Amino acid sequence: MEMMGILDRRLLALVLVNALFAEFVSGRYELIVRPSSESFTKALGTAVVFTCELTYSDQGESVPAARPKWYHNSIEITDKTSSRRYVEDEGEDWPNIRKLYITDISEADIGDYQCTADIDGTEMKKTFNLLLYKDITFDYAPGVQHPAISTDAVIQCQVSGNPKPQLSWRYKGVRLQMGGRHETVENGLHIKNITLQDNGIYICRAEVEAVGRYSEQKISVDVHIPPKITEGPGTSEGVEGNDLSLSCKAEGLPHPEFQYYKDGSSSPLVSSKRVNVDSRTGNVFFSPLMKEDEGNYTCLAHNDVGNQSLSGKVIVYVKPSIDDFQNVSMTEGEATSMICGYRGDPQPNITIQKVGSTETYSPSGTEDQRIFLSTSQPHQANLSIGSLILADSGDYVCKVESKLGSDEKQAKLTVNYRPRFSETHPKSVHIWAGKTRNITCDVQAEPMPTLTWLRGENRIADNDTFHVFTEGRKSNLQVQVRENDQSWVYGSYICEATNEWGINKIDIELIRAIVPDSPESVNVSECFPTGVVLVISPPLNDGGEKVKGYHVEYFEKPVYTNVSFVGDAQNQDVEYAPIPISVHIKDTNRLEIEALKPNTTYVFRVKAENDVGTGNPRELTVKTEAIRKPDPIKITSDKQASAFSYTITWKKPITGGLPIKEYEIKYREVKKDESGVQKLGEWVKFVKIDSPDRPMLSYDLTDLQQKTNYQLEVRALNEEGWSDFNAEFQFSTREADPSEVARMQAASVGPGAIVGIVIVIFVVLLVIIDILCYFVNNCGVTMFICVHLCGRSTVFTKEKAMEEGERECLKSDDDRKETETMTGTLKEGMDGQKEEIDSSEVAVDMKSDKPEKTPII
Repeated sequence: MEMMGILDRRLLALVLVNALFAEFVSGRYELIVRPSSESFTKALGTAVVFTCELTYSDQGESVPAARPKWYHNSIEITDKTSSRRYVEDEGEDWPNIRKLYITDISEADIGDYQCTADIDGTEMKKTFNLLLYKDITFDYAPGVQHPAISTDAVIQCQVSGNPKPQLSWRYKGVRLQMGGRHETVENGLHIKNITLQDNGIYICRAEVEAVGRYSEQKISVDVHIPPKITEGPGTSEGVEGNDLSLSCKAEGLPHPEFQYYKDGSSSPLVSSKRVNVDSRTGNVFFSPLMKEDEGNYTCLAHNDVGNQSLSGKVIVYVKPSIDDFQNVSMTEGEATSMICGYRGDPQPNITIQKVGSTETYSPSGTEDQRIFLSTSQPHQANLSIGSLILADSGDYVCKVESKLGSDEKQAKLTVNYRPRFSETHPKSVHIWAGKTRNITCDVQAEPMPTLTWLRGENRIADNDTFHVFTEGRKSNLQVQVRENDQSWVYGSYICEATNEWGINKIDIELIRAIVPDSPESVNVSECFPTGVVLVISPPLNDGGEKVKGYHVEYFEKPVYTNVSFVGDAQNQDVEYAPIPISVHIKDTNRLEIEALKPNTTYVFRVKAENDVGTGNPRELTVKTEAIRKPDPIKITSDKQASAFSYTITWKKPITGGLPIKEYEIKYREVKKDESGVQKLGEWVKFVKIDSPDRPMLSYDLTDLQQKTNYQLEVRALNEEGWSDFNAEFQFSTREADPSEVARMQAASVGPGAIVGIVIVIFVVLLVIIDILCYFVNNCGVTMFICVHLCGRSTVFTKEKAMEEGERECLKSDDDRKETETMTGTLKEGMDGQKEEIDSSEVAVDMKSDKPEKTPII
């Protein structure tokens, strides 16, 4: 017993020593695992690294080499455990660190992990637990789901995860409370008797509250509805040859497709080259429609929920058409018929009309009793004409029409008759030597006549004088008159027309043309100091050719002196006889002649001219007026002006015999008060110099007011004085549109204002630059004024560097001194002498730009 007590005491002592040693060791050494936690949760397929390090708390001693070890579920992990889970040392320089790598984590990696280190027989260890989790996964939750209406539907949302997630639902932004129609089941959300009101976006939410994981899936729910036909095929009517569509419309979800069955057939109608069946829209297109398409059609609308059918009918009509309408040729005075064969269902209306005539022939009767239209025979119209006349010839149109369409065809009725000439046919042609003219023969005849030219009883053949050109019912005898032909070529020529129904002739006289007589009269319409206006009456005899113009010759009337008489003869010496001036005018009988001398007598000789030549003159003596003031200006411009400007135009003025020197233009506003009394504004006047080289005939007024009436007066000045103002004239400006107002406002800023603004901006910039130079570089105009006029000395300052080491660079050469002094030199007096003055030392307060002491000068 005593021995046992001794052993127990020794064992206790050993335990105490080991405990004390372990406490000693644990106090000096520490085993650290990074990251540090008692438990880690990682996802499948991810990777992780853990670092185990043995540290020593005594900084004065080195850590004994003790390489840590890693264990998984008490099984040591080495660098050869697997390619996916292994340990790795940091190298010889770090013998107390070992890392654990786990890649592509799987279920085999979960469990307890332990890092141990042996220090002089004392084991140190750190333990943690590795857990595996599976993230929230929506295994089956289609984004769009279509439950059938009026059923107990399940909105599918199957979710998996580790730990297992809990499901909840939101609908239209509100959490769904389970109970009643809604219940959460294993595979989703159960909704009783689902309706269209249950359509919308549902959010299936999965969450693991313990670890705060959350995910959600949006599901669009559209309830399916069986088809319901809203518009059946109905009864459709079409015209053979045209296009026709058959339509069937239905509602349902998903949108139903369509099939058609014709006349009870068990096989659906399919598309062909002429018929197109659209199963998506429910339309059938017939192009073109045929009579065989007529019948009963059943439309079947179907989807995955159900189907519905509805029948309709297609009726095919035959569009009116004309099968036959033949040309007819008969003799004048006889009766004839024109037959028009047609078809159509239903019976169309039929008419026949002559082209160019407003009268329409129909079975109901016509105005001309000779003509009537009969439809007694099926599908045939007979136009009967009794006692044909020439006016019956022409093209006739047979037209059939109904509500289904129309058709028409043209045929020609030819009335045969002997040749005849129009009562207005020309009976004469004028010609002269050296001229070539056509004698034209224009005949009416059916059938086509033969045309022959005769002189007397002799047929004319082509030679040097005659050439015959015939085309259809028109023939031209071309005559070229030579000088030696004039003795025989003039006279009567005969045009003879012949066809199987007879012969007819017309005499056409070839007459020699001569120059026209002198004008019947020449009168002065207007007379001015420097011009006249002549009005010419054409000659009574134009010589057989139209007067095409006039030759006018004029000159100053000669002044005769030294008049003497020898017997009955008068001798005159011409003192002044100027050269005549000739003017040629065409297509007018009014001539205005200018640049004449004032108060001078002129002789005018006027000759009429045709293609043959110029006739004898008609003479007229006119004296121009004396020099005077200009006539009043005649304004020709429109009385409606633009919004802010107006262009005055006037007729070339009658100058009064002297050049226009200048124009006076004035205008003023014209307003009316409430009682309608006219009120006149102040005149705006200006004078414009005229140039003889470029006479002024217009002027632009600007800066007018919009929607305003103005009175305008213009007069002209020559050496004799001012003309009278023009007759009363007013114009109005219209209302301006916004763009015109904007341009007017922009234009109101003149060039002078723009130049002034630029100068002010430039001066302001110079002042700003000068002030900156004063404060930064101690120079410039401002610096000069302060030093030389105001007596202020220059001061250079420097701020101390900030604690962070920032420094401001000073532009002075002595930028490391706290204060500086400077010696200034001032100019005094006008003689250029200088006086040096020592400036006082100035201490500068770093918080103020004012010196504590100013120098005394």
